[in-house]
Amino acid sequence: MEQITKYLIIIASLMTVKFTVTGSKNEDTEPRMERLYYSPVFINVCDIVDRRSKVHCYCDSNKPKMATRADCWVFSGGITEEDLIWPSFSSQSEIEHLMFNVRSDDALTFIPAKAIVRLDKLKHLSIQFGTIKRIPPYAFTNSSTVRQIVLKSNKIATLEKHSFSQMMMLSNLSLDENQISELKRDVFFGLPNLHVLHLSNNNLSLIHEGCFKHLNNLIELNLDYNYISVVTREMLEGLENLSRLNLRNNKLTMVGNLAFSELWGLKELMLDNNAIEYISERAFGGLTQLRKLTLSGNKLTKFYEDILDDIRSLVILDLRYNMLEAISYETVRAVVENDKSASTAVYLEGHRSRLNLVPDHPD
Repeated sequence: MEQITKYLIIIASLMTVKFTVTGSKNEDTEPRMERLYYSPVFINVCDIVDRRSKVHCYCDSNKPKMATRADCWVFSGGITEEDLIWPSFSSQSEIEHLMFNVRSDDALTFIPAKAIVRLDKLKHLSIQFGTIKRIPPYAFTNSSTVRQIVLKSNKIATLEKHSFSQMMMLSNLSLDENQISELKRDVFFGLPNLHVLHLSNNNLSLIHEGCFKHLNNLIELNLDYNYISVVTREMLEGLENLSRLNLRNNKLTMVGNLAFSELWGLKELMLDNNAIEYISERAFGGLTQLRKLTLSGNKLTKFYEDILDDIRSLVILDLRYNMLEAISYETVRAVVENDKSASTAVYLEGHRSRLNLVPDHPD
């Protein structure tokens, strides 16, 4: 009987515990916040199916990490630098050629650095028709693989110090058709392989002394269709290996002594369609390698006999459409009789009055 009583006591105790726990649960009527944890959504930038995405890319392969070319369209405004689409470019880390085409105003207002930094094999980057008014320092994340950058028609107005910096492989940079009015010092820094720089069709009127001094290996510089009114030796410091300089369609009115003397290796100098009225006798001093000089469409009335004295390699001289009345044969003799070239040319037509090539010792 004693043993049976013990079992009954144990059973009753267990039931009491169960009822107590159940009761305590029922008493807890306060709502509880359930925390949900989501893993980051994987976005393949070459296979975006969400129509709400502000960026859509068309690639040569849709498979993850297989595309080498991506042509991306930015369709609507409001995309920010924190948008998830930018880090998602790691889904196609093999991309070598990347282009952004902006379809509407203010749709893209910055350089997408968070995408660029994830592309370890990127070689060619192009952005056009954006509203990127300012290029900040180190905008391209010091990429060591990019060889060409094209930023055509992006309404760029300001280039900050070190905007283009520490890109060891960059060889071609195009900033055509923007609104850049000033080139400051140290915008271009740490670009040992930059060979071609395009700055055509901007609003350039102020070029600071020494702004090109770090571009020792630049071969071609295009500054045409701007508002440059003066060229000095100090402006062109550091360009000793420059081969081609295009200053067509600017606002130059004169060329001073030794203006291009820093350009020891220059072979082509284009000064057409300015408003040049006067050229100093030593304006082209130091250009011993120059082969082509074009000055058409200016306002020259005189072309002094010894202007070309320092240019013994010249084979093409273009003086069309100026206001010259006479020019000495001795002035152009070095070009016409250049025995280092199979063909030479001196262009003189298009002046207001018929131009006479005056012999040195007329009978």
